[in-house]
Amino acid sequence: MDDPFVLQQYNKAIHQLIEDRSSQGPNQDITLVTCCLFICLEILRGNNPEALNHLESGLKILCGQAEACASDSGNKPISKRTEVEEDLSHLFSRLNIQMSLWSRPLAPFEPGNVMDSKDLLQRFVMFSTITEARHALNNIMGKTLGFVRSVQNKCGGLQETMMAKKAVHRRVFDDWLIAFENMMNQPRKYIKTLDPRGPLILRIHHRVALIWLETCPLFDVMSFDNYWDDFEDIVSFASEVIAYNSKVNDSSNKFCLDMEIFPPVYYAAINCRHPLLRRRAIEILSTYHRQECLWEPRERTKVAELVLRIEETRLASLPVEQRIPEARDRVYEPLSSEERVLNPSRITLLFKPNGPNDNWHSETHFVHW
Repeated sequence: MDDPFVLQQYNKAIHQLIEDRSSQGPNQDITLVTCCLFICLEILRGNNPEALNHLESGLKILCGQAEACASDSGNKPISKRTEVEEDLSHLFSRLNIQMSLWSRPLAPFEPGNVMDSKDLLQRFVMFSTITEARHALNNIMGKTLGFVRSVQNKCGGLQETMMAKKAVHRRVFDDWLIAFENMMNQPRKYIKTLDPRGPLILRIHHRVALIWLETCPLFDVMSFDNYWDDFEDIVSFASEVIAYNSKVNDSSNKFCLDMEIFPPVYYAAINCRHPLLRRRAIEILSTYHRQECLWEPRERTKVAELVLRIEETRLASLPVEQRIPEARDRVYEPLSSEERVLNPSRITLLFKPNGPNDNWHSETHFVHW
């Protein structure tokens, strides 16, 4: 993607955007759409750090816009925003979650028309559309990830107040699922004409976010063994999505700025130690060639295979179904350095071989993809 013509047009676009903003005042829609194009271009060039920088810039614009609305500075009220503004707002909200998954801080931004940021206890009854359900779930996931990040480095377990907050987040996920099922069970033409992949992807995201919450803070990697049923759902739903893709011959789209099935299935492949289920997850990764935002599918598949191989080294003589690694051999996290996506990729594996209270141990590997 380092084609001279592409880079020339990229530089022209940056200079034109700067010139337009300085001479005519800010046009938020044009700026944010351009920002999305820059993000896509940098991802396709393998330059994830710069893509994340563009994403942070877009989120800063939206955060500033939200603050201006809150202070009644004359900006357009949320209730009067255009459809383009709504779509951009929700897109960047979803990208905000992805940014956090790549070790950047969550931006203090969320769309203002789903769930009041001060009212996490709001009850859902029934969603009227899949879009409404998606916006609500994304809002909950953002809040949950913010909670997870706030407690992940705490020692000695969660305090009583944190446990209470965790219970609130759990209840909101339960309420969302009830409202979602109520919608899906309605005998309406709208439900029957839905692309089945949309509801399946929402179910996948719901499950993975619940695992984030329930394993927080992650003191002991063995805790993932309590969620094999949820990992089973993630893998099964993803298999249905892929089966539908094959049915409709949907193979032309090789890139998507959103997160759909690849990151959740990769999460399952890394953290689910059920040997057969884990291999099903890796099989999905190896056959799903669509790149979703920053997740380079070939590289991430090889990372998942590396983690499986390292964790099961001592178990190679056992039948596959018995290869459940002990705590000392489990990888807490495979880390990639924040640099251009290279082949081979340098991956650092983190372990606690002497128990969850032990210091971190690390190994560096190079993954060829």
